[in-house]
Amino acid sequence: MKKLIAAIFMAILFGSASFAADNDSTTKERYYEGSVSLIYSYLISPGIYTTHGVRIDNGKHFIGGSASLSAGLFDGFSANLHFTYRLFYTDKEKFDAYIGCGAGYYHDFDPYRGTAYASNNTPDVNQSLGLNLIPEIGWGIKLRNGDMIDIAIICSVKFRLYDSWTDYYISKGKDATDFGLNLKPGLKIGYRF
Repeated sequence: MKKLIAAIFMAILFGSASFAADNDSTTKERYYEGSVSLIYSYLISPGIYTTHGVRIDNGKHFIGGSASLSAGLFDGFSANLHFTYRLFYTDKEKFDAYIGCGAGYYHDFDPYRGTAYASNNTPDVNQSLGLNLIPEIGWGIKLRNGDMIDIAIICSVKFRLYDSWTDYYISKGKDATDFGLNLKPGLKIGYRF
């Protein structure tokens, strides 16, 4: 499953880059755009976030893919892969603004959770995975060279499908249906090119 998701993700990234490369430079109907950002999210989780794709319809729409990796002090490591769409609702000479959403997959590696049971009966590391939506609202400040400083408010909305503690809870006769929603707001600041 992971290999399939990675293959689809890479096909979109390379496909959109080659799509943008075919563009005649005299028009701006479609062109490549990428960004690399630092993120900071709830529970002291710094990380890196990158987005690459193509702007179409004279730069009004962006379609591409994103990946991020964060390491939290209390909530462990998190990796995300998703498809991203952005709608640019203003595009001025020195400023632009957008709303967007990424949809995809996440995999978390959480630190060991203490328990009253003997440690040899519990998972060493908690792993959870599921579907992820990342809505965002962002602003770009244009630089002299045409690139931008990108600032966005994001919120990771995680729909957990599996948690390694599930098997443990079932073996102890406990309810293991806690597959709920996890919200993680954050701030993203980076360089868009």
